[in-house]
Amino acid sequence: MLIEATITTFSFARLFRHLVKEVVIANTYELKQISLARCNTDKIDADKLCRIIKMQVLSGEQTIVPVTIPPKEIQDLRALFSTYRLMRKQSTQLKNRIHSLLKEQLYGFTQEEIFGKKSRKEIRKLCEEGQLRFQVNLLLDRLEREEEDAETVKERILVAGAVFMKEIDILTSMKGISACIAIAIIADMIEVSRFKMFMPENRFENAREKWVFFHFSGFCRAGKM
Repeated sequence: MLIEATITTFSFARLFRHLVKEVVIANTYELKQISLARCNTDKIDADKLCRIIKMQVLSGEQTIVPVTIPPKEIQDLRALFSTYRLMRKQSTQLKNRIHSLLKEQLYGFTQEEIFGKKSRKEIRKLCEEGQLRFQVNLLLDRLEREEEDAETVKERILVAGAVFMKEIDILTSMKGISACIAIAIIADMIEVSRFKMFMPENRFENAREKWVFFHFSGFCRAGKM
């Protein structure tokens, strides 16, 4: 069965993947037959998907490279990271708005001072003008809530990513990679074996070469040494 990749595809595929031989999720950009069609309707798109998968089955050639279906744990992590990025983006927008308001009234605060939590109390006290005080306090209150919520989501990410502890240990052994960054890499890659650069274990000449490869690939298969 061939399905075009959309936001609901993975959840949809899980409902019936056990009932068919194979579920192939196609990248939208690869389905040029559909994207270049002059007239696009659900009926036409479904017919062309059927023709593509039929041609692939009869020829035995992989004309469409399937999108990897991530396990539920990876999907949950990706969803949490999307929410976390949204909150961080909103926090930055709030900080920029506060800086803009202060700059309009000739308050000489730098963005670094506004972004620092220690100087926020001083900013609240310095704003004497009624409308400016109202807006700055409102935005600072919302900013602090956004930052607290973002930390809550980050903690949730760390809890959800605990099932990949072996992989996290390898990644965090490299300088500059925190546990949260390690989980983000795992959520993005799923497993290194699905990439062309992957080399089976028996391709390595010695244990050191094998350890270095998997260490920098970011997965715990080196733990089998």
